Amino acid sequence: MMRTVLLTTERTEISIWREEDRALAECLWGDPAVTHYISADGVFTLQQIHERLQTEINNQIRYGVQYWPVFHKESGELIGVCGLRPYGENAYELGFHLRPCFHHQGYAFETASAVIAYAFDTLHAHRLSAGHHPANTASKKVLKKLGFCFTGKEYYAPTGLFHPSYELRNDGIHYSDDTSGFVLVSELIPEAVYDIRYASENNFMGVPVHGYEEPCAILTIQACKALKEAYDELKEQGYGIRIYDGYRSQKAVDHFMAWAADPSDIKMKEHYYPGIDKNQIIPQGFIAEHSGHTRGSTVDLTLIDLHTGEDLDMGGHFDFFNEISHYDSIQITEAQKKNREILHTVMMKHGFMPLAEEWWHFTLADEPYPDTYFTFPVSRTIMKNRRIT
Repeated sequence: MMRTVLLTTERTEISIWREEDRALAECLWGDPAVTHYISADGVFTLQQIHERLQTEINNQIRYGVQYWPVFHKESGELIGVCGLRPYGENAYELGFHLRPCFHHQGYAFETASAVIAYAFDTLHAHRLSAGHHPANTASKKVLKKLGFCFTGKEYYAPTGLFHPSYELRNDGIHYSDDTSGFVLVSELIPEAVYDIRYASENNFMGVPVHGYEEPCAILTIQACKALKEAYDELKEQGYGIRIYDGYRSQKAVDHFMAWAADPSDIKMKEHYYPGIDKNQIIPQGFIAEHSGHTRGSTVDLTLIDLHTGEDLDMGGHFDFFNEISHYDSIQITEAQKKNREILHTVMMKHGFMPLAEEWWHFTLADEPYPDTYFTFPVSRTIMKNRRIT
């Protein structure tokens, strides 16, 4: 019986699993060299192999995707699998498992490239996710070559480990996971108070935000140097700074958008958005699917009186979704207006531009990555040993 060919590449044909493919499935997933990185004990039982085959067949029926079997064009030999699984709305997970005799010959990249094109061009996927066992450096190299960007680590139940995770988007935006132009702000300004709200439950969502693995502030080197200059001048005037946020991964912004789409989750409404309906948060511009923070040169902060240790009264707290948060709000007192002016004047003097709608928000005017959105997580660990030179 002729096999259905879904996709072709220069050297391969990508087909679809059938009920009668048990022997092929056993050839692939019965090999410990294939399953070493995808199960806790490194091997599949015969029952697990048959269940895996049925899962792939069911996925094709229900969702139109599976980890498709890949065959060599000339010999007809099974190379392995490469395909997709549903992974959220308009999103899929990419995966590939190859038999050892086909390793290190470019088949993973070749077939994955075809599957990615199919996902974006035919299935109209918005993004693809992928991951690998922490020890599987070969898969990491393939994913990076395919253009995937690191987003953090996610727990993978079959192995019981946290696997490095990656993402590839289809929205015309340039993404990067390169941390080389970034630094921990605490390396340059250790005296600042780091009140990283999105790493805690004290934010408008009421839960730690995805992409914030540790409570720290990260900025581009240029933004950090400029902030240090601003801080030094503020300190001379008797003020310290409290930093709420710096660099923010795209993963966090996606979490914001998913939260905004859930009308039932309003547990923080009273404190953060009492005056508007949740369905107006996006239309009114309080959050958006892309953020300047993700380019790495934006910081959210307020002032502290070094004599009293108290925050200056700015008239409305951080992330308060209300017109009182606008810099020139007529709802604030003269004293509150003066406090805002102190912060704005010094930040603008040192190269930052304010956001009219948020008195706490400043972006370096000459930001080094104006067209790049970064995906790496907010983490001290990932920035370990990074120094400003």
